[in-house]
Amino acid sequence: MRYVFVDPSGSFNEGKGKTGIAVMHDDDWNNISVKDFKASDYSTRYEYWKAIIDYITVGRSVYKYETKVIIESFTIRANGFLIGKMPETILLIGAICFELDKWHIPYTFQTPSQAKTRFKDEVLVNHIPDLERRTNGRYYLKGNLVNDHIRDALRHLLFYKKYKETKDA
Repeated sequence: MRYVFVDPSGSFNEGKGKTGIAVMHDDDWNNISVKDFKASDYSTRYEYWKAIIDYITVGRSVYKYETKVIIESFTIRANGFLIGKMPETILLIGAICFELDKWHIPYTFQTPSQAKTRFKDEVLVNHIPDLERRTNGRYYLKGNLVNDHIRDALRHLLFYKKYKETKDA
């Protein structure tokens, strides 16, 4: 089984979009890889979103095992700051789900609070092999810098593997 955990941010137009992804293969805690996508690295929103979706769905044809995707959900509150604005992250989540449905790749959702409030950075370091906090205050997995969005994707991984709690699409 290939599990893909997505902490999405579709904010291309604002230039702040940073999506973190963690992948675990075969329930092997030593076989975790991470990737981040920054909107500022792409010329168009289409290119940014396509790179994210292609990375998530690569398993549809080349990976020999089943894939399951866990996506951080997004909530708009009636009294929230998002009223009157169509957040790009919601559109990105819709685009991801469209492609996953197209390829018959199962997916579920986790709320941000399920994982982010339960697993602080210190907990991640204690449970994710090869994740370390260096003296410069930054986190690294197998020598690669791990930003906030990747750590959030790792939190979703840890929550899912520990509690198997998601909301089916």
